[in-house]
Amino acid sequence: MRGAAFDSAWPSVGSTRKLFWQTAQIGKLPLSAEHPANPSGRHPSRPPETSESVEFGAHLAAVRTSCHGANFAGGPLPFGSPDWPKAANLTRDPNALGSWSYDDFERAITQGVSKDGRQLREPMTSVLPAARAMSATERKALWTYLRSVAPVAG
Repeated sequence: MRGAAFDSAWPSVGSTRKLFWQTAQIGKLPLSAEHPANPSGRHPSRPPETSESVEFGAHLAAVRTSCHGANFAGGPLPFGSPDWPKAANLTRDPNALGSWSYDDFERAITQGVSKDGRQLREPMTSVLPAARAMSATERKALWTYLRSVAPVAG
């Protein structure tokens, strides 16, 4: 679904919808609202107000649970090429994103370079163009939400 039909089928959440669409097209990854980060299991009918809030960030992060897990601790991917690396732990664990700044996070999702200077690999590199298209508010909201998630050793 592309063009006007695509635009009218999604609520207006900025460039994030493009990230969802492009990510779902990479090998038909299992990304959908049936995997919400929301523990109640209900997905709101309308997205939260666009802001740098935990609520809006949680809305944006919901699609990432297919790769990074419901608790965002990462691990082996249940799909894709067997040579793909494990999904990264996105929690505040000291061995994960605990020592990262927002600038480190933004560099990783827009330039494909980890805090330690390592280049990210597939499948993450395939979603970089869409992540770059996210607004600054969307990236900040996602970061704000990830900083609110309990650290999980990984």
